[in-house]
This record gives sequence, C-alpha cells and structure tokens, in this order.
Amino acid sequence: MLLAILPITIYLFFGEPVGLLQTAGAIEAAHIPIVAGLTLFLNHHMLPDKLRPSGPTFLGTVIAGLFFGVFAIIYLLQLTGVLSSGSG
Repeated sequence: MLLAILPITIYLFFGEPVGLLQTAGAIEAAHIPIVAGLTLFLNHHMLPDKLRPSGPTFLGTVIAGLFFGVFAIIYLLQLTGVLSSGSG
C-alpha cells in the first residue's frame, strides 16, 4: 500500500513527472559508483579466493563505477551552474 501511495503523494506535492525522473536518474548515477566501490571492497576483503570476481569482471565494475562517477560529477556541476549544459 505504501509503495502505491508514496509515489502518488510525491507527484501531487512536486508535480512535473519529467523533473522527478531527472532527479531519480541523478540520484541513481550518484549511487552506482558508491555501490560498485563497496561491492568491490567487500568482494576483495570478505570472499575466499575461489569466489572472488575474475580480473575482467573486477575491471569492468571499476570502469562502470568511474563512468557513472564522472557522469554524476558533470551533472552536479551543470546543476550548480559551474559547467554549462551546452544546450542553448
């Protein structure tokens, strides 16, 4: 019930579904590098050698985390006006 009421309430208070989706995207972009970094840390320190991810998997996760980290920083700079968005 809460999962149905909460999004409707947020929409009614804030409106603009496109703005809500952009905000959710920005939160997710900032969240992915943190989750990737913590996952790699825990995998490296907590798992036995046989269960640790392979080198290519580890590298792919690092690259994905860095990509989304850069994306989040660029978005934050654009949002604060430090960096122009180039559309206009």
